[in-house]
Order: sequence, then structure tokens, then C-alpha cells
Amino acid sequence: EIIGSWHSGSLALLGDAIHVFVDGLSVIVSIIVARRVRKICQNLSRGNKVRAIGGYANAALLGFIAIWILNESWERLFESKRVFTASMIVAAAVGLAINWYQHRIMEGAPEVNGHRHVTHASLDAHILGDLRNSVAVIIAGALIWLTGWLAWDPIASALIALWMVIQMFKLFKASYLQSRIYEI
Repeated sequence: EIIGSWHSGSLALLGDAIHVFVDGLSVIVSIIVARRVRKICQNLSRGNKVRAIGGYANAALLGFIAIWILNESWERLFESKRVFTASMIVAAAVGLAINWYQHRIMEGAPEVNGHRHVTHASLDAHILGDLRNSVAVIIAGALIWLTGWLAWDPIASALIALWMVIQMFKLFKASYLQSRIYEI
């Protein structure tokens, strides 16, 4: 998607690619945090604080990137930057196919006591968000192709960034609650 965004000139596709990249970083941060917590598991309060710090870091990263995408969207709304819709749609379709496949894998994840593990559920939520972003990019590319109106690209970019802001607030809230679990 990064190569496709460079080739097509699509900010929406770049926003989707960055969002997928941030999701990957979130998984890496979660693994690091899980290993750190395992080392200090005797102190549950301290372990929850370490988890919360990882959540805050992921939320902050999402927020910074969302602000950058919103700023770029605003600037591109008023300039006529050519977008090559064919490469935009193809790259987004590849991203859509990969995310759909990952979602199908997560649907088949084993259940624990009749419920999906929280890690699987949260990863699947990220995958579904990425899938939705790919659909937004495909729709924006099709609308540009049909209407010739280039503003569809920054509009789709802004929608992707706004979704990232919503995720950021949810992650901040979850991190705050995680840090408070054993303080009461």
C-alpha cells in the first residue's frame, strides 16, 4: 500500500498503509509489554501499570499520525493533486484481500471457556478496521474515476484519520482502566 500510495499519489491509501503499520507496531509493543509483565508477574499492580504504559504509547502514536493525516487531508482538499485511481484501487484491493484473509484466520481462533481470547478479539478489531479503511480507499478511487473530483481522496483520508482518533480515545480509556485495576 505504501508503494501504491507513492505511485498513485493517494493520501487515503497512504493513511491506510500507515494505519496498518501502526497496528503492526502495536502488536510489537504488546509483545514487549507481555514479556516485561511476565518477568514481574508477582506484583499485579506493577504489571498493570506496565500494560497501561504500552497502551498509552500506542494511543499516542495513533493520535500523532491521525493529526498528520488530518492536516494533509485539509491541505490536499484545496489543491488539485492528480491521483492515479487504477493503482490506488489495485493496492487497496490487495490490502482488502489480505485483511479479509487475516479476519477469517482470527474467526477460527480457539475459544477459552466459550469465549474468544481478548488478544484475538482485539487483533480482529484492528484487522476489521484495516479492512474498512481499504474499502474506503476503493470507494474513493472509484468515485474519483467516475466523477473526476479529486477531493474524494482527502475526504477518505480524513475519515480514516477520524477512525484512528476514535481508536486512540478507546485505547487511552482502556489503558487508564488497566492502570487502576489493583489500586482500589
